[in-house]
Amino acid sequence: VEAFAQTMIEGWEMGSQQMKQMAQMGGAQAEQLEPQINMLDQVVRNFARDGKRGMVAVSLDGRGVSLDLGASFKEGSEVGAFFQESNGAADTLAKLPGGEFIAAWSIDMTGDGIRELMNNMSEMGNAMGQGMPGMNMAQFMEGSDSWAQVIGSNPAGLMGGIFPYTTTVIESDNPAALIESYGQAVAGMNDQEANGLLLTSSFDNAATDVNGISAYGWSISMMPDMNNPNAMQMQMMLPMLFGGGGNGPSGYVAAADDTTTVMTYTRTGDVLAKAVTAAREGGDLVTNERVAAQAARLPQDAFMVGYVDLGTIARSALPMVRMFAPEAGAIQVPDAITPIAFSATADGGSMSFRTVVPMDLITTVKDIAESFQDQGGGMGGDDEQPEF
Repeated sequence: VEAFAQTMIEGWEMGSQQMKQMAQMGGAQAEQLEPQINMLDQVVRNFARDGKRGMVAVSLDGRGVSLDLGASFKEGSEVGAFFQESNGAADTLAKLPGGEFIAAWSIDMTGDGIRELMNNMSEMGNAMGQGMPGMNMAQFMEGSDSWAQVIGSNPAGLMGGIFPYTTTVIESDNPAALIESYGQAVAGMNDQEANGLLLTSSFDNAATDVNGISAYGWSISMMPDMNNPNAMQMQMMLPMLFGGGGNGPSGYVAAADDTTTVMTYTRTGDVLAKAVTAAREGGDLVTNERVAAQAARLPQDAFMVGYVDLGTIARSALPMVRMFAPEAGAIQVPDAITPIAFSATADGGSMSFRTVVPMDLITTVKDIAESFQDQGGGMGGDDEQPEF
């Protein structure tokens, strides 16, 4: 890394200046993009300072394509201290409920370095105004060991909201204290403003019985500030994110057992019951045949694992796409496509990131592209004759 560190920084400085110039052309959005560019700047400079070696590897077989990015860091360096050990995030992922999903992920923070890294990222986000006002995620994460979350598919499609069928599982030594901390964080968001949204939040003072489960209700309502130039855009986005029945997320949080807390993003008792059962007895997400096949291609000791099901996303988005592009009517998406998988692993001051793209997804993307081309009526083909 030392051999090309200066070249890398010079290239980044040129690229970041171009990004800032493009952001300024976006007017009001420039202020929102600048903190993200500054965070990337810190990442690049820290890598150039502490990096020792970098590695890129690509493998291709009948199952698909794997991309590995790896780096080792100087002994005693700040970045190297983050990546000393890696524990299995897959254990917490195994507590998520099954069914069609958009994305699922898990992160294990029992390693001191990984915990410090996550806390630093959270604090950095808060300092740049990227977090939710009144909620200190670093403080909330302090009492937890691992997190897992699945964004389940909404039967109503995108117009029914992306997040209502989201379930989060948190491992900790004291679920009661974690729930109390979450309640304080939600209450702290009340009457705050974030990116032109006026927040109204609430958290139940006492638990109620929901399908035989002692649970606390919570809600965060987001109303656009009409004095904000982006208010209309935000107002249109909220139903797509959280459904047409509200202006923000709401749900339940409950202790599933002595070490596990479950959180839902809908106040539907059956969803909570399914989540609690999965947390107690093991969920069906990881037993899904396609998820299991991808899991076998990931390191077993990864501190972070995740899956993105582009098939579910495509099937959910297709009805809307057909509204604006009639030629998409002939496009068919298979009922089941293997999800993209990714993982991150740490060991002795080194880290590696793996992404696995399955072959059936590659084939599906190719088929959809060809279908669009066929429906396009011969745009620009050499042998096409103009129709008069």
